[in-house]
Order: sequence, then structure tokens, then C-alpha cells
Amino acid sequence: MSDGQAIIEKTVYIPAELAERLNQLAQSQHVSENELVTKALDIFFGLALGASLDRRDWTTSSETAFSKVWDNEGDARYDNWREIYGVPAR
Repeated sequence: MSDGQAIIEKTVYIPAELAERLNQLAQSQHVSENELVTKALDIFFGLALGASLDRRDWTTSSETAFSKVWDNEGDARYDNWREIYGVPAR
């Protein structure tokens, strides 16, 4: 788990429901709860500190993905929704 890194013990209090879910996930994945928490914190800190993608990158990524879904021939028929459903323009 440590990969040569120093390990410290830290007491953290979490709700009983989350503790049970953590335990179940650890058992189902055949890993320790410590390994799961360590991985989750790595992901969280990476996102919180912008290590993986900053907000602009997330926006660009999502715009690209949504344009594939929304800008296509099948979706174009819904572009005239006001006309289709008889909704007057404001």
C-alpha cells in the first residue's frame, strides 16, 4: 500500500452508513479499507487541486461530448420544439 512512502495513523470519524459501505466495498474488491480511502483521497486531492483537469478543461471536454450528442441529424428535429409543441416565443 505504501509504495515506500511514510505512513501515519490518523483517526477520522465518518457516519456509520459510510463506514459500512466502505467495509462492503473493501470486501468485494479484496482490498483493505485503508487502500480504498487512500485511493479516494488521491482522486479527491487531484480534482480539488486541479492536478488532473482544471475547470476550463472539464468544460471543454464536456462541450465536446455534448456536441456529439446534441449536434446530430436525429436531434435536429427537436430544435424547433416551440413550433412542434405550439409554444409562442417570449
